[in-house]
Amino acid sequence: MLVPETVHRYPGATLRRGYVVSVLGAAASLAVALAGHENRFVSVICVTIFLLFVAYGLRSVWRGLSPIIVDQEGVGIAGSRRRRIAWNELTGLRLGYYTTRRDGENGWMELSVLGRRRRIRLDSDIRGFVDIARRCHDAAIAHGVALSPATARNFDAVLAGDRTRRRQPDRGAPDRPEFRA
Repeated sequence: MLVPETVHRYPGATLRRGYVVSVLGAAASLAVALAGHENRFVSVICVTIFLLFVAYGLRSVWRGLSPIIVDQEGVGIAGSRRRRIAWNELTGLRLGYYTTRRDGENGWMELSVLGRRRRIRLDSDIRGFVDIARRCHDAAIAHGVALSPATARNFDAVLAGDRTRRRQPDRGAPDRPEFRA
């Protein structure tokens, strides 16, 4: 069965949140750095924080300009920083769950698709994340790519609600709470 090409983008709200956070963080850290501290260490730390917020803002701009394309042949990033990994070049696949809360709730997933000297990384904020994850998982299984136990458990949690696939045998409870798409 031929699977159609799908194009996935980060939602406008996610991009706007990234822009606002980067502008406010950069402005605040730069203001403190330029306040004329006698302590050079404080100024260096503030400039470093400023640069981190600028990098975060550039990442948000890049995400807005670079849709993810998944098709029968592989997965890729369109736009100015084109990158593509064909399914037959797939060397690894990682799916991690991250949270900043002690109870493990309200986290996000990060999918890393690894190919020969290439990597495509995206997080669960992108529209169609579960579809992308399912197609990458199926390609990895079809091409004999081994998954780490943590990645396998995370895929079980993500794909549990995906009605387009058959359930795999349970590999045990996930390390973290189930991902809610």
